[in-house]
Amino acid sequence: MADHPVEDWDTTDDNNATIDGHAISENQDPGELNDAMRSMTGAMARLIHSQTGEKVSTGTADAQVLATGLSYTTSGPGLVAFRAGAGLTVTGACTINVDSFGVQSIKRVDGTNPSAGDITAGGIYLLAWQAGTGVWQLLNPTPSAGISNLVEDTTPQLGGDLDLNGNAIDFPTTANITDVLDEDNMASDSPTVLATQQSIKAYADTKAAATQDDQSFYGVLRGTVLDGDVRIILNARRAGTITGVTTRCSAGTATLTVKINTTALGGTANSVSTSEQTQAHASANAFAIGDDIVLTIASASGLSDLSFSIEYEETLD
Repeated sequence: MADHPVEDWDTTDDNNATIDGHAISENQDPGELNDAMRSMTGAMARLIHSQTGEKVSTGTADAQVLATGLSYTTSGPGLVAFRAGAGLTVTGACTINVDSFGVQSIKRVDGTNPSAGDITAGGIYLLAWQAGTGVWQLLNPTPSAGISNLVEDTTPQLGGDLDLNGNAIDFPTTANITDVLDEDNMASDSPTVLATQQSIKAYADTKAAATQDDQSFYGVLRGTVLDGDVRIILNARRAGTITGVTTRCSAGTATLTVKINTTALGGTANSVSTSEQTQAHASANAFAIGDDIVLTIASASGLSDLSFSIEYEETLD
């Protein structure tokens, strides 16, 4: 009996007048009935078997050949299921020749070429013929195996916010990190909570401010005062920052410059007179443990009884 594809039968019952050459029209010859029925059942069986995946492809990985038993030629096939033959895992763009239908391309549903492994040796695949585009559409490419852990993905990216869903993050040396807090005073004191950059800075700034103690150093140079250097602090025991210098004398004038070792404070030197004067200093004004604080008096004229006050912030231990 001929292999007559069921797809060639007409969907209008009355238009089906023959089956494989056996008349089945009204008032048919009784002798045709048994042959027609056998052709019909054989055609249905062949169609079913072509869609169960029992047919195995041959050829090469990217140019496969499939014999369905339906003898497709120029008529348009419908659905074909097959098992990819041994060693026939596609590497990319590929074709298939179903029966004598001819070599045709296989495409994914979106019209693109298959990717490597979309058809894998031993897997069962369903193809649908697309008459409009003249290609076989692969309906069930091999699903991606995904990754079992992030180690396998060297550049993981999130598509949205990460929700821990009540779980924690384990780091190599610290487990069960549960949250990140923006807490300026670090009151939670938790071993399993991280802090934001802003809260760390705020906490550090608070602590830094607490380590500064405002101090004043007072002194008087009695009698006549001449030009020269007077070392008022030798080998400072604590570090600090000088913020201001105040001067006044009982008579005369002079210029007074405060130095850390041999470097003058940034800003303006004091013009000493019988009027009190204060000069602020904001640069070159930090001294370290072991530094000397020196008064340099210049252009002294009738200068006597020089009083001075040095304001500074002392760094606590």
